[in-house]
Amino acid sequence: MSQARLSVITPLYNPVFRELKDCLQSAQGPEIEHILTLDGRDNVSDLPRLKRIVKRFGATLIVSQERLGISEASNLAAASATGEFLLFLDQDDYLEEEWWKPLRATMQDADFVYSDSFHSDASGNVTSLQRKPSWSPVRLIFLMYATHFMAVRKSVFDLVGGFRSGFDGSQDHDLALRVSKVTQRFRHIPIPLYTWRKSASSALTNPLNKSWAYDAGAAAAKDFLNEIDPEASVEKITDFHPGGMRARFSKRREPVSVVVPTAFGSDHSKKTWLESLISSLTPFLSHKLGDEIIVVHGSELDLGLVERMRKKFGIEISSVSDEEDFNFSRRVNIGFVLAKNKHVLLVNDDLKFGSENPLDTLFGLLSLPNVGLVGGLLSYPDFSIQHAGHSFVKGVPVHVGVEAKSFELGVFDLIVDREVVGVTGALMFQLKSTWQSVGGFTASLPLSFNDVDYCQKIRSLGFSVIQANSVKAIHHESVTREAISELWEIDFIEKRWSDTMSNDGFSSPYR
Repeated sequence: MSQARLSVITPLYNPVFRELKDCLQSAQGPEIEHILTLDGRDNVSDLPRLKRIVKRFGATLIVSQERLGISEASNLAAASATGEFLLFLDQDDYLEEEWWKPLRATMQDADFVYSDSFHSDASGNVTSLQRKPSWSPVRLIFLMYATHFMAVRKSVFDLVGGFRSGFDGSQDHDLALRVSKVTQRFRHIPIPLYTWRKSASSALTNPLNKSWAYDAGAAAAKDFLNEIDPEASVEKITDFHPGGMRARFSKRREPVSVVVPTAFGSDHSKKTWLESLISSLTPFLSHKLGDEIIVVHGSELDLGLVERMRKKFGIEISSVSDEEDFNFSRRVNIGFVLAKNKHVLLVNDDLKFGSENPLDTLFGLLSLPNVGLVGGLLSYPDFSIQHAGHSFVKGVPVHVGVEAKSFELGVFDLIVDREVVGVTGALMFQLKSTWQSVGGFTASLPLSFNDVDYCQKIRSLGFSVIQANSVKAIHHESVTREAISELWEIDFIEKRWSDTMSNDGFSSPYR
């Protein structure tokens, strides 16, 4: 055959011949070569039969005399490949009909291509559909979603050194992270082109079958983060679903300005919500670093309260009065103008943080490549979800996961830190320079959708907005002011961002 456009790579280890035939049958085509490596000549029940089966389907079999491991076995096959792209296909899985056409159409302007996929039972009967997000580099650190199927330009595969045996089990995750350092040409095909079979030994059947693979995934994420924060560690989120991870970043070394726009309010015990917020946040602030809190208020604020909090908490707290009618955007902008530090945390006056330091994580996530804004996971007082990022549903901005009762749904949108189309203005962390670059909050949106607008302005500059599900706070939503959305505000935001809001490739269905 002439030189292939695509080389399908399959490492073999104790293959089930019935499953392997499905695999081989699915990878046929005039521009396609299929190269398989038997990982150790003794790791098959009948080597002569294996050779006959592979030959029958026009594929190429390489036999390793000794066990190499999945990474080196795959590299051995890739070294013989002549295709422009390498597509990695497990021995017990198979490709869907017509899979080659959308891949071929995507390859020209891509270096890494992944698709949605089906899950099937051991007999090959489809049981579920796995939809995947658009290219989401932060999510990729904490969850290897871009696999099954995964196609990589061979020149890029060779450039990064192929698979690394030290990451066997999550070698695809390690490869994808290293590829993301040399190219951003990742493309998602939102069509299921691959079927991942629930074989007896599959992690899909029982994650504990390959618990070691999740350790390798954490090691791959840690290796990626080393250049950004050598002191960071990565832990598995095993309480909810294997495969998800979060980072523990090093202790921050730079000061932060906390901006709190407030309309003022009290709970039933007469303890102000503002004081409750500051009481929950000050354990993580440092007078020595130069942290500060700026409260932007109306004339109704008890100024004696600010002085009492300054003395009580030992943190610089300043207040500025905005005598006009409440305008959230204007009060935010006033706070940013007065902020003396380059990092600014914007928070509502009706939030309350827990015992875990949110600032180290916020600083760490903002330091990741191309990140412009970081939000957090907010819950109601009953711990049901109030906000897990914005999503666009039929062109309308909504809160992801709202009122979901538990995180034990196994839904990664509610667990891992990830790209989103927007986050709530109740908790936003960014550089002051980013706020300046987009012209601040739009003051003509005084109450609602100003956060949606602000996030789209940041995204329009090419920055990512991150939903940090690892940063948690309780949100007594709008207890200090009435929540009102006017029709003209909805009309404003839809007209201004209609193209952007017509598509959200980051969020998947969560219920």
